[in-house]
Amino acid sequence: MVDIDSLTDEERAELARKLTVADGAAAFDRYKDVVVDGHVITVDMERLTSWRAMSLMARMQDPRADERDRMFSAVTFMEYAMGGSIGAVLEACGGEDANAVTVMDFISRVLTESAPKN
Repeated sequence: MVDIDSLTDEERAELARKLTVADGAAAFDRYKDVVVDGHVITVDMERLTSWRAMSLMARMQDPRADERDRMFSAVTFMEYAMGGSIGAVLEACGGEDANAVTVMDFISRVLTESAPKN
């Protein structure tokens, strides 16, 4: 895991470039449809490589943060990562009153499915 806070501005810019560009062309399409449990969820891939997403992911892993702060960062990241698809995610999990662990598990599987495959 990269400690974002320890990177220089140049290192941050290089990391962002590596995440978004390969051989002078976009490394991936902005939107990617993934299927989880028969539900099609559209993921905005630019959100996953944004500074905000990286910052939230780093906070989730911060050993100095307490469990409450890490959980808050995880929920904030998952909501942010799903963007406009959060409604479809909640619907797939049973609605706005769905169990939080069920929703987080579903989003984790969406993110896993959206990851580039080698």
